[in-house]
Amino acid sequence: MDIIELKEKAQYYADLPYTIAVERRDDQGTYYVGRYIELPNFIMTGDTPEEAVSELESEKLEWFEFNIKKGNKIPLPIKSRKYS
Repeated sequence: MDIIELKEKAQYYADLPYTIAVERRDDQGTYYVGRYIELPNFIMTGDTPEEAVSELESEKLEWFEFNIKKGNKIPLPIKSRKYS
C-alpha cells in the first residue's frame, strides 16, 4: 500500500461515527479519560472532558494510519439504536 492509499484509508475510518466515552478519574488528582469504545487501547487524557475529547480527535488519523500500517484489523463503529 502506498502512502496515498494509506492516508485515504485512514481518512475513511477517521470520518466514521465512532462512539466516544469520557470518564472522570480521581486517583492522581482529577482528570478525564476519553476513549473510542470500538477502538481498543486508544485512550487520551485531559484536565477537562472537552480536552480529553479534543486529544482523541487530534490523534485519531495518526492512530488509524499506524494500525493500518501494522496490518491490525480496524473495528467499525457500533450501530446506534434509535429509541422513541
